Amino acid sequence: MKSLLSARYNFLHNYQIPQPPPAPETFVVTSGGDRIRLTWADNATRDPHFDGYVIYRSEGTVKDYRTVYKKIFECNKENMVHSFDDTTAVRGFDYYYYIQSKDDGTQNELEPGKPLYSSLFLTLTSVPARLLRPAGHSLTEVRVVPNPYDIRARAIQFGEYAQYDRIAFYGLPPFCKVRIYTERGDLIWEKDHTNGAGDEVWDSMTSSGQIVVSGVYILYVEVTKDEGGFKKGDSVYRKFVVIR
Repeated sequence: MKSLLSARYNFLHNYQIPQPPPAPETFVVTSGGDRIRLTWADNATRDPHFDGYVIYRSEGTVKDYRTVYKKIFECNKENMVHSFDDTTAVRGFDYYYYIQSKDDGTQNELEPGKPLYSSLFLTLTSVPARLLRPAGHSLTEVRVVPNPYDIRARAIQFGEYAQYDRIAFYGLPPFCKVRIYTERGDLIWEKDHTNGAGDEVWDSMTSSGQIVVSGVYILYVEVTKDEGGFKKGDSVYRKFVVIR
């Protein structure tokens, strides 16, 4: 019925459809140690009916149909800002965001007083943001979490949906090469760790997209840059177990 009323309204008004304020031209999400910082452009404020922003956050992945977005921030024209620190994020989880501009509700003739919002798809993020741990101080701090990884407990380890098979590596040097080997020495995954943080995550899949089977695996970490007391070329390995 609502769609029918909207179509009738558009036809009667010669398709001169009221428009919400434009979405922010830029929306930057930056992972941090104790917060995830969001900043955005102020171009929407030039709209005469502009009245603030709303921000939504999800857990999981934008590719999963079960993903639910929840509102975590709202402001109006009187208390308007163009940055927000998400301090409620939980370590170990990935987050995705979108921001919408809203108007003052004066342009909505179908539902007077109800604001019009810019499209969420214009700012929906596709790169996960998460809390980052500080880099370790020595290679002795490198560890695998959880170890062992047991698929029967995956729902309580690192979240629901697409984060089921996550294994984390903590205490890493700020710059290093992370490699995963099978027990017999086959290299199945590697990544250049270059963001200066102390953690990295692995989704239990090989570089060719195959889910790993039960067994013993080896994490090999090699320092790639002299930084923070670490010497290039130093390395360490850790064994861990996957149970499926």
